[in-house]
Amino acid sequence: MKPWIQSARIYDSSSRQAVVTHAEGTNLQISIHLDDEMETQNLVFFHNASRIRDFSGSIIVDSKSNRLFNLTVYEASGKIDGSVKMSTGFGSDTIHTFTAYVSDLHAANRSMIIPLPAIVGQGARTICLRADSMADIDSICHVIEYFETPLEIDLVEGKWHEMVGSCPTCNQISFNGMMKFLNPAHWIKGISSIGDGVMIATDIVVYLGVLIILYLLITKIIYPLVQCFVCPVSLCCKGGSSSRRKKEKKKEERRRRSPEPQDTLARYHHGTSSDRFYSSSEYI
Repeated sequence: MKPWIQSARIYDSSSRQAVVTHAEGTNLQISIHLDDEMETQNLVFFHNASRIRDFSGSIIVDSKSNRLFNLTVYEASGKIDGSVKMSTGFGSDTIHTFTAYVSDLHAANRSMIIPLPAIVGQGARTICLRADSMADIDSICHVIEYFETPLEIDLVEGKWHEMVGSCPTCNQISFNGMMKFLNPAHWIKGISSIGDGVMIATDIVVYLGVLIILYLLITKIIYPLVQCFVCPVSLCCKGGSSSRRKKEKKKEERRRRSPEPQDTLARYHHGTSSDRFYSSSEYI
């Protein structure tokens, strides 16, 4: 069976009648040739002609903001062409066109839903339908009412939900996964060009800079502040005085090692030349 044929069945084998329903396109051309050369036999051909007697419907906007044309056609079959007007005037401009199809062989009443674009705004408007073989001037037009359902706000769907990926291990945080990204061999695994290498090198330099800044921040600012808050005041003061004593001790050692002359105080005792002596100030 050809792809453009939806179904085909024999309607009456004795009268050589067949019903063919096409799946694609709007025009179908069928040629039938008789093998019998007798001229007394007649060929009767039935086809699904486009026709419509009347219609009714309404424009509906549901809670999900979908615009739909709820259409019911009466005694219709085949292809039905429709047009949506800008306003309720029959002579107003057409803003949207659509096509409906009734697959019944004989004319029947059918209901269907026709999607409408967002250009079809609020308010009632004129919609016209016509059979495929009818002229535009012979279209059947009606003023269609507009109904709008309040917007549904689902607070549950607005929250974050933890979803599972297409594979069982997708989007899972584990120790092995973290160690894989810390492995330098994994960094250079995906390098396929010079640009990728430059990008990896830049990332490494940035990471090292961040680690150095973090180390200095902890050792020079955070740790001393924590130490001051944790230790008692007396110990902090003691530690300060001990450091001050160390500085003074170093200063005294430097002063003693300096070659400057020492001031001494001596006393002269009268007597013989043999009794003359100088005594240093440490004996006074």
